[in-house]
Amino acid sequence: MSLNRTPDKEPADGAPAPRGDAPAALKAWDAPVLVIHWLNVVAVILLAFTGGMIMFSDALRMGVRDTEVMLKTLHGAIGYVVVANLSVRILWGFVGSPTSRWRAVLPNETVRRQFLADLSGLLRRRPEASLSRLLFSRVVTTIILILFLMMAGTGLFRTASDLFHPPFGGLIRDFLAAPGVDPASLNPMDPTGTDPKRWGLMMKLQGHVVGRLHRWGAYSLLVLAALHIAGAVMTEARSGGVIGPMFTGLRNRPRRKR
Repeated sequence: MSLNRTPDKEPADGAPAPRGDAPAALKAWDAPVLVIHWLNVVAVILLAFTGGMIMFSDALRMGVRDTEVMLKTLHGAIGYVVVANLSVRILWGFVGSPTSRWRAVLPNETVRRQFLADLSGLLRRRPEASLSRLLFSRVVTTIILILFLMMAGTGLFRTASDLFHPPFGGLIRDFLAAPGVDPASLNPMDPTGTDPKRWGLMMKLQGHVVGRLHRWGAYSLLVLAALHIAGAVMTEARSGGVIGPMFTGLRNRPRRKR
């Protein structure tokens, strides 16, 4: 999934013009953003695969505790990669190159004004008027970012409550341990040695609240991923210059008319 987008405007007229007939290569995305993007793509695919195996473990005849613990451990390990990746992307949005900054990715006042101007032109039936995709693409990017944050938070909680993994696993293990029981003796996904009331409360919180948020967030993210891919392919087929920059970080500046 992408938390970046192609620059909106060409360089100013004062920028150096390309020599000869070859168009100049312009930076669309920098190297850190490209690495983050493709790491997210691989991670989301692996998370969807392992998450599906966990969800349908009974139908796949893998519904034994040790196998489920193994699958959730693998799923959680991939989730840690996403959390680290997301953390770097958030930081890079403040200190990275101009095209990777949050002001170039998320909706802002300039984008809002452009959208209203385009909408006004359409309502007045001006022949040259068209509705820019800029606001839509930035809103979708914002939704993807929110979904990633929600998935990261709920995933960390599920990993902690299921497997007692950091950063919250120790706190949850201490909360669940029955009086007189050493919290370190508790096993993942096993109520033995836990306080029955606290275990029941944790299972309800995990399954009915956090679990549903995590599951529906995953569904929403996969739908947006499909729309993102479809939009990229359609734009590439119509005008080009979309898929190539996702690998190289560069796009060609259109030749100027003479």
